[in-house]
Amino acid sequence: MIFDTKEKGFTIVELMVVFIIFGIILAISFVGFKDNQQKVILDSTAFKLVANIRKQQSIAGLYDASCVDSENYKYGHGIYFTTIKKGKGVYILFSDCDGDNYITKPSPWDTAESIPFPSGVVQIESISVDGNLISELNIVFNPPGPSVIINGLLENSTAIIKINLISDTLKTKTITVNKVGMIDID
Repeated sequence: MIFDTKEKGFTIVELMVVFIIFGIILAISFVGFKDNQQKVILDSTAFKLVANIRKQQSIAGLYDASCVDSENYKYGHGIYFTTIKKGKGVYILFSDCDGDNYITKPSPWDTAESIPFPSGVVQIESISVDGNLISELNIVFNPPGPSVIINGLLENSTAIIKINLISDTLKTKTITVNKVGMIDID
């Protein structure tokens, strides 16, 4: 039997080199995918937070029967943040039925809903009001208008909430609420 030495094909070594190169490219893309996935989680968490702030602002501008006393006075709706429990990212939406411009814990008057951040991924990095770092923040929108009360004072001009990835604290999102109710995200 005579073998034709001019047959075309790939040797096993050539195939292995191609598979190794393919594996390296695949491994690099998975690393980039994981980083990108966490950035998407941070972005979506920030946008959900802004949507919830706007929700409380909208509810305060409307008639809401959950907070009407005997004199038909409508109280505000707010959002509460804390940095006391690092890594336990949660914020609370509340109806300020006792009219004190704070979430009152525990209170039969203030109704609340806790909104968690994605567990182990996003946390509140810092909270500040007019440039001063604080550990707790209440933003309350009072009808009509609604007017914005930041930590109990109408005079406060800007609240800033910074959230970040727990695994990469350099990746942050900044949410700003000013005294006229403008909400910005960076």
